[in-house]
Amino acid sequence: MKFITAIYNGLHHTEYGGRLNRDGHYLYSIRCLANMGAEIICYTSSADRASIQEYLDKHKIKNVVLREYGLEDMPYHRQIREIKRINKNLYDQDNVWAHRCVELMWLKIIWLYQESQRFPDEKIVWIDAGISHGGIIPKKFNSKVNESGYENTFQHDKAFNDKLVAKLDKSTEDKIFTFYCNNRQHNYPELFLNDPRLPGSVCAGVFGGKSEQIQQLYTDFVEIIDYIIENNTLMQEEMMMTLIYQARPELFNTFDFDTWYHPDWDCFNPELKSFSEFFEDLL
Repeated sequence: MKFITAIYNGLHHTEYGGRLNRDGHYLYSIRCLANMGAEIICYTSSADRASIQEYLDKHKIKNVVLREYGLEDMPYHRQIREIKRINKNLYDQDNVWAHRCVELMWLKIIWLYQESQRFPDEKIVWIDAGISHGGIIPKKFNSKVNESGYENTFQHDKAFNDKLVAKLDKSTEDKIFTFYCNNRQHNYPELFLNDPRLPGSVCAGVFGGKSEQIQQLYTDFVEIIDYIIENNTLMQEEMMMTLIYQARPELFNTFDFDTWYHPDWDCFNPELKSFSEFFEDLL
């Protein structure tokens, strides 16, 4: 099994859009994800590569391989820019697009497909670089919880280890594994408002499987891209994956949950199933 991820910094307040202050967060999380032992292919920019490699070398992390990729080379970059220009008021005012990069969202599936073609005999799984975070993973999974330092708050090594790889291996025998939130996470654009909708949303933080299933996911994903581009519309990757799940539920093996909150949060409701319950049997 190989994992795919990406780190691109400094995209906020640019034409791309992106999260603020994620450089340290992502690096600290990647350090934790390396505990899984499997190879992690991390896409990044030429500007970020040296600093990321320096951090990996500092912590003697050998299983994270950097793959340089310029976002301007993304296949739909020109069309995305044009749609943002045509709908400037919408995409300038909506906070979602300020904090999310469309190129990166769509590249998750494109890169997953390309790597599955490069390694057809291996399972390929996307994993968000910053997923090892206390907001969604409880402290009980962090062996360094009592040690000082902000970086240690990301070390949820009891969740991200070889046991997780084994669990994902079982979950991807003949289907794509992904998380599914029973509550709607996104608002669909006008183009889809009249269509029947699933009550929840696919979550694209961890998903993947064998090459044949990934190829079908990619084929359906590109069809949606072609349709929305033709209609001068942009969508987040999770919306698009939800549409595919609606059309092809047999393609997916999902872990369903109700809330991102876990018992460390004061607002946690024990009657709701938390995202973090997926990791409980790894303790």
